[in-house]
Amino acid sequence: MNSSLQPTRLLALPAEVLLIILGELWHSPARNPGLVRRDPSLRPTVGTFRSIGGLRSISAVNRQLRVLCLLILFKITTCTGFDRFQQLCAKCKANPQFAGLIMQLDVVAVDAADVLHELLPFLTSLTWLDLSAHDLDTNLLALINSHPSLATVAVCDPRAALIDLVSSTDLPFSKILVSTTTFNRDSLKSDHALVHNQRGGKFSHIVLLDDSQFDKVDVSSLVLPGLEQLDLKYKRDRWTNHRLTPSPASQQSWLLNFAQRHTHLGTIKFTGWPLDVWKHSSGVPFAIPFVHAAREGGGYGIGLKSFSIVRPASWSTLKDWEVSHVELELIVANKISPALMMAIALAPKLFSLDIVLDAQCSWSMHIDEFEKAFSLVPSLRTLHLTNAYAHLHAGSGRSPWIHSQRTRFPRDRFGTSACVTALTALHWYMTRIVQQAPALEVIHSLDHGTDGRVRSVTQWTLQASFGVRQTEARELEVLETPRLEMALKYRPKS
Repeated sequence: MNSSLQPTRLLALPAEVLLIILGELWHSPARNPGLVRRDPSLRPTVGTFRSIGGLRSISAVNRQLRVLCLLILFKITTCTGFDRFQQLCAKCKANPQFAGLIMQLDVVAVDAADVLHELLPFLTSLTWLDLSAHDLDTNLLALINSHPSLATVAVCDPRAALIDLVSSTDLPFSKILVSTTTFNRDSLKSDHALVHNQRGGKFSHIVLLDDSQFDKVDVSSLVLPGLEQLDLKYKRDRWTNHRLTPSPASQQSWLLNFAQRHTHLGTIKFTGWPLDVWKHSSGVPFAIPFVHAAREGGGYGIGLKSFSIVRPASWSTLKDWEVSHVELELIVANKISPALMMAIALAPKLFSLDIVLDAQCSWSMHIDEFEKAFSLVPSLRTLHLTNAYAHLHAGSGRSPWIHSQRTRFPRDRFGTSACVTALTALHWYMTRIVQQAPALEVIHSLDHGTDGRVRSVTQWTLQASFGVRQTEARELEVLETPRLEMALKYRPKS
């Protein structure tokens, strides 16, 4: 085939086929729920990696590709600043055809209340809206209810704003989805939560604090349509600083029936449960055998912070649910291999893993040994690493990432803080790790450290995410812009 004819032949394809090709270039759908972000909701697009920059370049080739790219680029629109939001509103008012491209809109980060009243009637194809509950008032709720295509409005920060709204109107809440909210034994049965539920409102992800008392507020009779994730989190008593200890049969008295009634409930997460609770939790998988295995194997320095179980196709008890995510706390990095061996033996389908390393540790581990541990988890798709930089090294006096142009982050662009060096090093370390984990698709890194000496010491923090390119080399690409926090004197010059 003559290569000079290929672009012409590509453009000769039907528009429907070109849209499929461009859509594949724009995002790669997650193959597993482990890629869903930490704050899950029912948004149809969670778990996808978007590559907007490539489509922008393609849209500049000619008019045909621009029209097709616009259909994809603005299908899901996120506004991060009020000025941009106003520009979007003006564009939609002036061009109804453009407004019809937007199917999902996220305005959580902006004060959108006043502008949304004007904008919504122009968004004739809108099916999903993300906004802060503080922007939701009676007039906007009425407008949402009357919108012909808008099916779901996902709100965050709901507590006070939702209480006020529920008490001020009799309008239905059937389109309102509270993405994540926290309840204790009092607020779970509060009037605003019950009324919101009775009027058709949904909670997709709830966090329950101090589950030891839930059986006393008749949770067994509660039904929350649309609930997808339940987090059971123990906390310390604010007066005594002791953990709130449950009655031995507490969670077993209601959790099984609760899961059976909520058919959409796909994930249950357990966080911060003390050891004496697990001794009475025989109905829950993983925890007891993991703790016992750690003790018998001399697993000092391995702590179980949290784990999640997911609903299988058929089940009768919670022990039938599959462990999908585990969060482990390690005092030193060399505990990684025994910890993963124990975890994968009890959770063979583990696809999401959090490793939190002790920030105060002064002992580091060679990357050659650290990376080998991840070959033990062939099903792993998502990895979160905390404080890895201080725990890893590449050999005495060696910094191989300095000579790698593929992983180097320029200090003139990102700043002169040590966190820029840490970001470059972590990128190089993560590239090594993905070679050992064949299914790994994304790595999230969180790290902390200091700049300066003695009296001039300042703190730095970095957050970065890396996606694995599905090629033979399995190279890493940075997902979005890394978040680097450093003292002013280390920041890049504007």
